[in-house]
Formats: sequence, structure tokens, C-alpha cells
Amino acid sequence: MDFSNTLGEISSNLSNMSASLEEKINQLEKAKTEIIEEQKTSLTEIENILKPELEDLWKGNRAKTFQGSRKDAYKEIKEITENDYDEYVNAIEMLIISLNAQKSVLYGLSVAAHGAEKLLSKGEEAFEEIGNTINYIKGELSK
Repeated sequence: MDFSNTLGEISSNLSNMSASLEEKINQLEKAKTEIIEEQKTSLTEIENILKPELEDLWKGNRAKTFQGSRKDAYKEIKEITENDYDEYVNAIEMLIISLNAQKSVLYGLSVAAHGAEKLLSKGEEAFEEIGNTINYIKGELSK
């Protein structure tokens, strides 16, 4: 069995998987930042829904209906901006935590692979231990 090639493949796979997770984390961080910026902008801009104040200028049922619709729209948009955006950010943060945990597992497996590579220099007396380490890493990767 060629442990050196196997360990090389494992290290390469772990590196690729880690890079992929890092890319996903970066994309999520960017999305989170954009959502937070959009929320700040929206909270400022929704105040314009109620402008100009029309109660002194408009009278009658149509004015009341229009003003009621404007206030309802304001309440709905404010609810979305204050609550839904926070839910999106929280969901993204939980996903980032999960991906970072996966990255930590991959790092641990990389350390184990590196340890197995060091064992290769010890010769045949370490082959059983190397085989056990490789099987462990493969088992963890297949989960």
C-alpha cells in the first residue's frame, strides 16, 4: 500500500474542502454586511412614506383612506425592516458558525494527516499506525 500517495490525496482533499468552506463563509459575511447596510438605509428611508403630512391639506373620506393606507404601509415596512432583516442576519450567522465548525474538523483531520506523514519517516514499524490513521481520516470524511 502506498501510504505517501494516499496521504497526499487526503491532504489535497482536505485543503480543497477547507478552501470551499472559506469561500462560502466569505460570501455569507458579505451578504450579512449588505443586509445590515440595507437595513440601516431602509430604516432611514421609510420615514419618507409618511411625508409630507397631509392632514391639514386633505379632507374627507379619500384623504382618510389614503392616510390610513400610508400608515399601514409604513407599519408593515417598519416591521419587515426591524424584524425580518434581523432574522436573515441571525440565520446567516448560524450558518457561518456551522461552517466554521466544519472547518475546525477539517483542520483536526489535516493535523492527523500531517502526523501520519511524519510516521512515514519511521519506516515499516509505523505502517500499522499510519494505516489506522488513514482509515480514521477516511471514516471521518465519509460522515
